Amino acid sequence: MNFLCIIPARSGSKGIKNKNIQKIKKLTLIEHAYTFAKKFKEFDDILVSTDSKKYLKFLEKYNYKFNKFLRPKSLSRKNSTDLEVLIFELTRFEKYFKKKFDYVAFFPPTSPIRKKVDIEKCLKIIKRKKPDALW
Repeated sequence: MNFLCIIPARSGSKGIKNKNIQKIKKLTLIEHAYTFAKKFKEFDDILVSTDSKKYLKFLEKYNYKFNKFLRPKSLSRKNSTDLEVLIFELTRFEKYFKKKFDYVAFFPPTSPIRKKVDIEKCLKIIKRKKPDALW
C-alpha cells in the first residue's frame, strides 16, 4: 500500500494572520504537523500544500524536498475546499512520483491535537479491512 500525507497550509488567513506559522512550544503549526507525520513509516511521502514560499522556509531544517511545488492561487482562496486541494495534490504527485497512492492522510496544521495511537489504529484498520475512506 502506498500512502501520501498532505498538510494543507494556505497563507491567506483572514482571522489570525499567518496562523499556520504561529508557534506553539517553539514550533510553527506547520512544523508540528510535519514532524507528527514523520513519525509514521507508512507514509511514503509527505507533502505540504501551500501557496507560500515563506511557509516552506520553516521546513528547511527538516530537509523537506518538495519546496518548489506551490499550490496555485486558484486553490488558495478562502472558499477553496479541502477536497479540491486533495484531488489536485494527489493528481499532481501521482504524476510526479510516477506511482499511485492507495490512501491519503490529511493533517491540517490548525488541528494540532492529534494522538499517535489514534493514527496507528486507523492505519491498522486500513491494512486489515482496506476501506475506501476512514475519518
